[in-house]
Amino acid sequence: MASMHMRGVRAVLRVVGILGAVITLVASTGNIVHLSVHPKDKVPLGASITLTCQVDNAGYGSGVRWYLNDVRVFGYRSGLQDANDRYREDAPIMGTWRFMIASAQNEDSGTWRCETEFPPPNSLRSSRKQMQLKIGVPSILSLSRDIETTLRSYVRLQCNVSAEPDASVMWRKATPQPSLPSSASIDPITNALSFRVMTIKDGGVYECVATNVLGTVVGRVIVNVIHAPVIDTALSDDRVVSWINLPVNLTCAWSAYPTPRVSWDRSGVMVDQTRVRTYTSGSISVLQVSPTTTDFVTYRCFVDNNRGRAVHTVALDAAATPSAPGNVRAGAITHDTVTLLLDPPQTNGGLAVTDHRVGYRETNVLGLRWKVVEFPIGQNTIITGLKPDTEYLFKVAAGNAVGYGNYSDVIRISTPRQYASSPGMTTFYPNVTHTTSSFWLHNDTFTHSTDADNTTSETDFESGFHGPSPFAIVIGALVAVFLSAVLIFLITSLRIFNWHKKRPTEEQHLCRNRPNSIFSDASLFQLRNDSVQYDVMPMTCGPGLLRGEFEFPRYKLVFGTVLGTGSFGKVVRGEADGILRTGAKSVVAIKTLKENATPNDHQDLLKELGVMKILKPHPNIVTLFGCCTGEDPPLIIMEYLPNGNLLQHLRNSRQRVEDAETHRASIRTTMSPTDLIRYAYEIANGMTYLASMMCIHRDLAARNILLSRDGVCKLSDFGLARDVVNGGIYQRKTQGRVPIRWMALESLLDNVYTIQSDVWSFAVLMWEIVTIGSYPFPGMSSKRLIKELQRGYRMPRPDHCSGDVYDMMIDCWRENPASRPTFENLRNRLEAILIESRNYLVLDFDEHLYDYTYSGSSDGVDI
Repeated sequence: MASMHMRGVRAVLRVVGILGAVITLVASTGNIVHLSVHPKDKVPLGASITLTCQVDNAGYGSGVRWYLNDVRVFGYRSGLQDANDRYREDAPIMGTWRFMIASAQNEDSGTWRCETEFPPPNSLRSSRKQMQLKIGVPSILSLSRDIETTLRSYVRLQCNVSAEPDASVMWRKATPQPSLPSSASIDPITNALSFRVMTIKDGGVYECVATNVLGTVVGRVIVNVIHAPVIDTALSDDRVVSWINLPVNLTCAWSAYPTPRVSWDRSGVMVDQTRVRTYTSGSISVLQVSPTTTDFVTYRCFVDNNRGRAVHTVALDAAATPSAPGNVRAGAITHDTVTLLLDPPQTNGGLAVTDHRVGYRETNVLGLRWKVVEFPIGQNTIITGLKPDTEYLFKVAAGNAVGYGNYSDVIRISTPRQYASSPGMTTFYPNVTHTTSSFWLHNDTFTHSTDADNTTSETDFESGFHGPSPFAIVIGALVAVFLSAVLIFLITSLRIFNWHKKRPTEEQHLCRNRPNSIFSDASLFQLRNDSVQYDVMPMTCGPGLLRGEFEFPRYKLVFGTVLGTGSFGKVVRGEADGILRTGAKSVVAIKTLKENATPNDHQDLLKELGVMKILKPHPNIVTLFGCCTGEDPPLIIMEYLPNGNLLQHLRNSRQRVEDAETHRASIRTTMSPTDLIRYAYEIANGMTYLASMMCIHRDLAARNILLSRDGVCKLSDFGLARDVVNGGIYQRKTQGRVPIRWMALESLLDNVYTIQSDVWSFAVLMWEIVTIGSYPFPGMSSKRLIKELQRGYRMPRPDHCSGDVYDMMIDCWRENPASRPTFENLRNRLEAILIESRNYLVLDFDEHLYDYTYSGSSDGVDI
């Protein structure tokens, strides 16, 4: 509804078309003018239209004049009618005048105006606002009904259209494939579509599309091909691998009409519904099993209708341990540490590799037992506490949920000797020249020792004296002592200075200077075309660093109400005495473990703390104030953000609006388009910083964005976040619930997470913002979602979203991660939109299009 406000009187003008109308009218009054148009579509020929002009507080003797293209149609208080018998005006009722147009024609198009006038002495000035009435948009007079047919039958679909000017008519197929049958033909006179049904896929939804210069109308006909069930092998499982108590889904997809009945059996016996759950969505049935030792057998899916039966077999196999890692070799070596590099196992046993077990011992000590150290995937395999100048034996085994497999072949690695005169400079890298030098006096001989390419050579230089000289020895000794004292003083001072300089940002430094290629020779694991990928996250960025810098006394905390719970933790509102300013109490958010937390949950919370420690304060990232890790449970103390998360904020802003005449419900929001674009910009700004620190979030979604008191978006919930090195990747360590609808394709298929995976998730978050908190991929099951993404499907552009904003989403959803934009690029594009101040979003859309309720699984899905 468009409106203009003046003083005193209010006028309302409405236009109603039986088949639809997009109308622009001019209403001129000396007071408040309100123009409403409904419905908002163009008017077809022959429609009946009612124009309503309403004047609030209209006094006695008030009247209206009606104009079409500035030509007067009806008079002022005269009730006179012109020669057009299709026009009629009703007598006014309580300040409301109605003007009817019967059987609308082309000549009724144009600018209509309702002008109100008042008797003397009232002298109010006129005002106007225009709307244009267009008549002649195509109308489908008759359309074939939905039909049932059989294979090798002929089908003829009728579509009779009326339009002025004439409309072009075409047929297209919407589902299940966009192309028309090969035998299809269209009658140029009647526009009828004829074809012979040769395959099941010839059924589906057909659309008749009529278009002229005024608009387009679409009619839909469903052709149901009666046929016995057929299994869709592309979407069905043949073999699924799992392990005891690891929930797994067995999928069976089909095509059938009429709608079939679906059932499952296990080794010839119908499944026990108390132990498994089956549900059907569309044409897919999923049997959910939490296997015991006796459940690794063959399952069958039966699909029956009155035309026949289809049977599909799915084998549930028990997983095995992984094979031994390949090509185990030395990486970085120091006098007391060895880093091992290795290739993934040739087979993972059907489940993701979760950790590695390293066995080692000294070579030359008989009877010495092997020491064993275990490293979760994501940690460098660095063996510490070794002896200098000693040869060791090493072997490595890979493990998954089943257990550990065989060890690799044993390799020998020797540690170098330690040089006291050059501390911290004894690191060696394969195929990299590394040189250390030291100088000393011994028996009148000036000796220079050089280590290069992991070899050591010594060269003696004569001092220049002819024979022993006591004077030379004394002088040389004094000079040596003096130089050594000066050198030790300088080295000690320099190290103390560097330690103080480096200490506040040590963790940040460790996670910053990293190569860009994930295929670097220094990577902990070399990538292969296997189903399991490995990450290269170093131990040096863990939560253990800088503990004292953030530690806060536990007794100075007061716990309040629970603000929310997550997968392993909960957040409590609390107060901290002196955390920001001595003697002042500050409201904070305290994250801790839930009562039933596991040791793994404990480690996850510490990892989240470790990620937060390396981040400097940023306006779009939740600020870490402190922590308590000296005793259990560990606590993370953060800034308190009172406005909750972005997802709930978006949904709370929704307003349901229902039109009084058509009862059409639509969704609007109390926020402006600028607010929504600003949210996306602030999130991109925070992610730009996170990416610069080589950290990946892995759970970027509206539910994990918090709002400050001023409505500023801040990234939170780093429970899945990881810092990566060498431009590396991160692999999910264990099976569990993951945010599947926000995950990039490579993360779903290969468990690979990179910064560019976060870019994909950011586009899903943008879609949440644009649709005011709707649920991504509505109406699509998780199993089908993965299959459709592999085929190239992406969420379509919302009708109220501009092409510029949607193009950003599509760029982020490119299959090749390297082709996706960076967060810096996304931030700059969003900033340009904000500066331009143009409405890229029309915040009014059908209620049923973007609902945020979902009857299937939750945000997290077990895979």
